[in-house]
Amino acid sequence: MGCPLAAAPHCPRETEPAPGCTQRGVEAGPVSGPKAIVRHENWTITPDREPDAEPVTHQFECAVCGEMSGADGDWEPPQTWAIQHSGRNPSHHTYREIIRRPWRTFMNA
Repeated sequence: MGCPLAAAPHCPRETEPAPGCTQRGVEAGPVSGPKAIVRHENWTITPDREPDAEPVTHQFECAVCGEMSGADGDWEPPQTWAIQHSGRNPSHHTYREIIRRPWRTFMNA
């Protein structure tokens, strides 16, 4: 049985009644799909190279103990950390590389 208040503006006919709905004990009906598509838009995703973009950073994580190097805009400090970490922990010789690269999306014209 659907929500008896489904036509009311506060009830969006989701699978659960909206917050504040007095009919919480009543099972809601299925979610309905869109009635019409106004227009379809194509989107593109690309690395963010704008002047205000976050920097690309590199980092290493030890796969044995989970300890991590600092994130850095250059490759050398995380690689140096991994070598030093292996020197301090001879059985730790497997690492994960973590690269954080900002991306942005935009609608195609």
